[in-house]
Parts: sequence; C-alpha cells; structure tokens
Amino acid sequence: MSVEISGLTMRYLRGGVEIGTDVLKNIDLHVKKGERFGILGPTGSGKTSLMLCLNGLIPRIQPAIVKGKIVVDGIDLEFAPIEQVSQHLGLVFSNPNLSLVEILVEDDVAFGPSNLNLSVEEIQKRVRFAIEATRLQSYERRSTGDLSGREM
Repeated sequence: MSVEISGLTMRYLRGGVEIGTDVLKNIDLHVKKGERFGILGPTGSGKTSLMLCLNGLIPRIQPAIVKGKIVVDGIDLEFAPIEQVSQHLGLVFSNPNLSLVEILVEDDVAFGPSNLNLSVEEIQKRVRFAIEATRLQSYERRSTGDLSGREM
C-alpha cells in the first residue's frame, strides 16, 4: 500500500458550523509501498482524525472541512467511495474492544471478508490464513469477550 498526503488541513463541523481550530494543519506524508510507519503523539494531537481522513470516514461520515489531497494505492480519496477505500485500508482503534463486532473469534475474523461480498469458500480461506498467521489456531471458538487484552 502507498499513501500520499499533500497539504491536508481539517476542521470539524457540528450542525454545519465550524467548531474550534484546525485539527490537522498542512500535513504532508509520503509512504511508499512496503514502507512501515507509525503515527505518534499525545492525546488530542490529531492521530485519530488523520486516520479517519485516510480511510475516508472524514468527511463522509464525520462532518468536517477538509483541504488537501489524499491518495491511497493510486486512489484519490476525494472521489472514491468508502467501499473502494476499505479494500485497501482499515483502522483498528487503540482500544481493541471498540474493534470487536462478533461473539466468537472466528466470526470476528470473518467479519471483514464477509463485507467484501466474497464467496463462502474465499471467506473461509482468508479466515484460516488470518488465524494461522496470528497463531490463534486454538482460539477460533472462544468468545471475543473472554480474551485478555494481550490476546486481542
């Protein structure tokens, strides 16, 4: 995956009215395919806002004024539907409990591929791969609510 952010500035809206100051100010970020990066900063510094811009939820779901350009894997986010962006980029919150949606580990792992309208066989193949890649072979039928913090 590659990410190109140029001049990204963002301010939240509430009821169609701008609130506060710019949360993100003239952000430039260039990540080449295969590179790894981290976004670090104190609470309130805009990390989550940046990630929500990257996956297209801002401004589509969370109202905001956004200026600048974001391109993910060659897809200009200004024009791409969230469904297309989600094929390339996802978001996991710092609190894993906010990211769990199913009761069983296996079903939670299947949630993403199921939303891609894949065949049952392909979903099962991807679930097996993910379970093996994360060494969770004995956890498939466990309740997500019973996992400890380090198991999530």
